[in-house]
Amino acid sequence: MIFRIDKNAIVSAAARFMPLLAVAMVACSEEIQLPGGDTAGWNETDRSFGYLRRSDASQSVSSVEVYDGKAVVEFQFGLTGNPRKAVDASLELDPSLLESYNEEQGTDYELFPAELLSIEDDGQLVVAPGKRPHPMAVTLRTDERVDPAVEYAVPLRASVSTDGVAMDEGADWHLLVVRNGGARPDGAKESGIRTIVYVEVNDCSPLNAAQYTLKNSGKPIVDIVNIFAANINYDAVSKRAYIHMNENVTHVLENRETYIAPLQRLGIKVCLSILGNHTDVGPANLSAAQAADFAAQLRSVVDAYGLDGIDFDDEYASYYEDSNWTAPEGLEEPSAANYARLCYEVKRAMPDKLLTVYHVGRYLNFSERIGGMTPGDFVDYAYYSMYGNTLLDGWEDFLGMEKSQWGPFPYDISITSGASNQIPSELRMRQLRNDGYGVNLLYNMRPYDYTEMFGMMAAELYDDEILFTGELFSKDW
Repeated sequence: MIFRIDKNAIVSAAARFMPLLAVAMVACSEEIQLPGGDTAGWNETDRSFGYLRRSDASQSVSSVEVYDGKAVVEFQFGLTGNPRKAVDASLELDPSLLESYNEEQGTDYELFPAELLSIEDDGQLVVAPGKRPHPMAVTLRTDERVDPAVEYAVPLRASVSTDGVAMDEGADWHLLVVRNGGARPDGAKESGIRTIVYVEVNDCSPLNAAQYTLKNSGKPIVDIVNIFAANINYDAVSKRAYIHMNENVTHVLENRETYIAPLQRLGIKVCLSILGNHTDVGPANLSAAQAADFAAQLRSVVDAYGLDGIDFDDEYASYYEDSNWTAPEGLEEPSAANYARLCYEVKRAMPDKLLTVYHVGRYLNFSERIGGMTPGDFVDYAYYSMYGNTLLDGWEDFLGMEKSQWGPFPYDISITSGASNQIPSELRMRQLRNDGYGVNLLYNMRPYDYTEMFGMMAAELYDDEILFTGELFSKDW
């Protein structure tokens, strides 16, 4: 799927059909009977059936675990056939549905407090002619009224009020089981050092990062996983940058319950890397308006897939690959000021999310304040990019950044033997900690047994031992 920006939308409509969800668990209780009914003798242009479904589930009963007090779940209202007119529909809470379900299934779900629930546009929608499902977001909030030991349910019922259109029985309802997960687990360790891992999802599974925990603290050794990578592309007609995701990145994100949520439940944060794509655009040559627009798109993607932030890697744009490149109409010449502006706009669009920078390329002297903030305020972490080499003072390229936000010793851990500078060592890990650095950067985690390597890091960085589940995950899609 490609998130592409056209003249009429900031984010492709496809983005809104994806789950806006912090952490969700889909329960396979009852299959939705897709709309049908007895349509004999009806022309599909004259008669249509409406149906309701959750965007990331094909069942009529699903569940969501709410962390940190809020979750947003996206539903779709769709139509069979091809009505020639707009269709008025509504989505509302139906307590009688829960009563019937509990009685028939022998369950005892409690009704989720209505005052903690809101439905987009008060549950009223108009579906324009055509078959594209219409998204509707349901927002859930939790407080002391939602007991973590109790299972609640949100019984939703869809209806239509347009002549010639009816709801298909069996596809007009959804029961959302809700659990209050409380505060989301935090993987931060006492030493303050963050271990950040890049996973090349073109041929590897992110799940390998969740297989190593510290014996004494019980926390995962990996703090942040960067999914590598989506791309920044450019539409010369609209003069807008847009997000491109290949089929592997798309698969991982659209199956977040399989590949992302298991990491987050351990306290690992999952971010999306943004990389150039051999086109005229990259992170360093957007105008201020284009940067704000692209940041809004990134926020939509982060929200849609329940991600924890964005990572920038300024490689493979045309200006990176060709030193004689000049900007075409609609794009600016690349500069550190433009790159810093994009990072600022991303942090402004999502101040509650991580923003990290892979230290590569010619445009990294973030030396000016923007909007009253220093680059050290809006870039959470940055790290050197030349594997097996050292850049001790790279944090000084970011005005206001602390040494504890910098990673000086990057390693490609797909390399497990060879020159000594290519392999993480006790000496380097000790220096990282003793000298006050805060990031341990590891690239290209594979389905290998890293027990020895991670055991050394656990001892030197966290005063702990490593536990390995023994499971390795190859790409399975």
